[in-house]
Amino acid sequence: MLGLASFLAGHILYIVGFMKDRKLVEPTENQFVSKSSVMAWTGVIGVYAICIFSYLLPFLGEMALPVLLYVSAISVMLWAAIRRPNHLLNYKVIIIGALFFIVSDTILAISIFKGYFPYASIFVMTTYGLAQLFIASGYAAGDKRIQ
Repeated sequence: MLGLASFLAGHILYIVGFMKDRKLVEPTENQFVSKSSVMAWTGVIGVYAICIFSYLLPFLGEMALPVLLYVSAISVMLWAAIRRPNHLLNYKVIIIGALFFIVSDTILAISIFKGYFPYASIFVMTTYGLAQLFIASGYAAGDKRIQ
């Protein structure tokens, strides 16, 4: 439970950071993903969240609410990454990192609640490391604009 809470806190901090990136542009600039793309991504992320939670629900027991909160947080984290200004060089790199987090957390949840499968820990740690690498290197690149 403490591990889940600490990772939840980390994702919340990523959400806050990604949302602050939206303030890098002037309100008059139209440098964000189009509304139709946001709606499509919102739908895809929502379907993911519903599917993974529904799949795990029979195995969760008293962990159902904490896992629901966590699935919601990682979904919002990806959504917030997509909502960042898309004219920044690090835009796609950070989205790839957020997607790797989704993959890592999904594999971890399945292996914990449904049952261990071969090499789960290798897949979890590899995708987790890639998530951190992409997000950190994206931010290390700074907020340079695409010319």
